[in-house]
Amino acid sequence: MLSPREEREIERLVANVAEKLGTTLRLSHLLRACVVLLHHAEPQLLSRASTTQLNRPPNELADALGDFERRLARMLLVSFKQSERLE
Repeated sequence: MLSPREEREIERLVANVAEKLGTTLRLSHLLRACVVLLHHAEPQLLSRASTTQLNRPPNELADALGDFERRLARMLLVSFKQSERLE
């Protein structure tokens, strides 16, 4: 799912967040929190997806795939910002 470099980077992020929180934290905790956010923003995400032209390129086109993932990330960010406050 991730390259070795990406795995190191995400584990570093988890460690940094854990340090700032002053508690133990694992990648699974962060991923489940992300799933909560995705479900929470689902209506906005589906609305944006229905009006966004976004086609996934083949894996062999690394630059194009990176651009696709950045555009997907922007769509997620906008959807999160448009969603109701998470209680």
